[in-house]
Amino acid sequence: MIPRRLGLFLALGLVLVPLAAGLLGPARGQTGASKSAPGLRKEIVSLKYIGAEDMLLLLGPFRGPAGSITISRDANRNPILVLSDAPEVVEKMLELIGRMDIRPAEILFTVELVSGTSAKEDKADPRLAADPALKDLRKLMGLQSFALIDASVVRASEKESASITMGRSGEYALALKPRFIKDGKDERVRTEIRFGYASTNQPPPPLVESVLMLKPGEKTVVGVSKPHDPSQSGTEQDRGLILLISATLIK
Repeated sequence: MIPRRLGLFLALGLVLVPLAAGLLGPARGQTGASKSAPGLRKEIVSLKYIGAEDMLLLLGPFRGPAGSITISRDANRNPILVLSDAPEVVEKMLELIGRMDIRPAEILFTVELVSGTSAKEDKADPRLAADPALKDLRKLMGLQSFALIDASVVRASEKESASITMGRSGEYALALKPRFIKDGKDERVRTEIRFGYASTNQPPPPLVESVLMLKPGEKTVVGVSKPHDPSQSGTEQDRGLILLISATLIK
């Protein structure tokens, strides 16, 4: 005959065993689900043009709960990204990297520095007088005579500034910073322009500081009013500086 206390323990044991099995059952089920879930895909991507930190910011919203994006360096100290995430997420990341990590556009600027006055001059340049780009400026400001002071060609990479000196004695400085914008078939070159006197010391305020939207192949006029110079007299005081700028995309 089994003692009453032992029988009670045995009875409790028979009750507890099914309860314990029930508690462990879901845990085993969750582990199995994790193993059967799609595995993570890992890719190592070398970046050629875009900065790793900039690309990391763009990829951040794509990252899944179990994913990771790490910045590292290869043997040559070039930046690389280590992607680890669900296969479909990594595929979207690779597609975005392919669109963003591209060679910066190269822009070739043709720049002419021209003087203009309302007086008729024998030394005026007939080619500039017939230039269609100056047509509206002639009507708007009443200019009749134009003379070429200097001309130059400037090559600049997208989002980087390129500077040159201009003038008969290099007395002016011009800085151009382009950004290529394409919307469907429409192409524009957004260009930050800074033009003024060249100086090795503290530079004076620029004569012009502006942003232009240039259409490749078209010439654009930037009118610059020369500050009053008491040392000049007559028509020289009324003479203005004009920049003629055109941009060509280097394929």
